[in-house]
Amino acid sequence: MTGYRVEYASSGRAKCNGRKPCQGTAISKGQIRFGTWVTIHEKGSFKWRHWGCLTSSVLQNVSNELEGKIDELDGIEELESADQEKIKKAFQDGQVDPGDVPPTAVAEETGNPAEDDDDADKKETKKRKRAPAKKAKANAKTNAENLDQTSPPDGQLADGEKAPKKKKSKAVKKPPASSD
Repeated sequence: MTGYRVEYASSGRAKCNGRKPCQGTAISKGQIRFGTWVTIHEKGSFKWRHWGCLTSSVLQNVSNELEGKIDELDGIEELESADQEKIKKAFQDGQVDPGDVPPTAVAEETGNPAEDDDDADKKETKKRKRAPAKKAKANAKTNAENLDQTSPPDGQLADGEKAPKKKKSKAVKKPPASSD
C-alpha cells in the first residue's frame, strides 16, 4: 500500500490539512480529497486535504514515489472517469486546475492599499519587555525607615488606616490522648 489515497469524502467531518487559510476547514461530503498516511504512536491514519489544496511539490513527491504510475494511486479506480482524468492531468501538468481550488483556500485581498500598510505596521510592532526591577532590598529599607518616621506615637492609627496584620504561628500537632 502506498502512503497516499484519493477518494470522495464519506462524511463532512474531516478537516483540511492544507495550507492556510484553508487549513482546518471541513471537507464536504462527496468532495474529492487527498490523504497522506501518517503513523503517530504506532497508530496510523490519513491526513486529508481538499484535492484543490494540493501543492505542486506534493504532486511531484507523489509522482516520484509512484514512479509516474498514477494508476497505482490508492482509490483512483473508485472515482468517476471524469475525476480520474482530472487527477491524471494534474499530475502531468504538475499543478491542480485552479477551478478545483476551494474558495476557503483563496486568501482574501482587500484591494485597499492603505489597509494593507496598516497590517504590515501591526506585524512589525513588537511589545517591549518590562525593565528589570530595581534593587528591592534597598528600597524596602528606605520605605521602612520612612514609615517609622511617619507613624503616629504610641501605636495609634490615623483616621482610615488599618492595623498591620499579625503573623500566624505554625500549628503544633498534639499527640493523641491515650485512654488508660
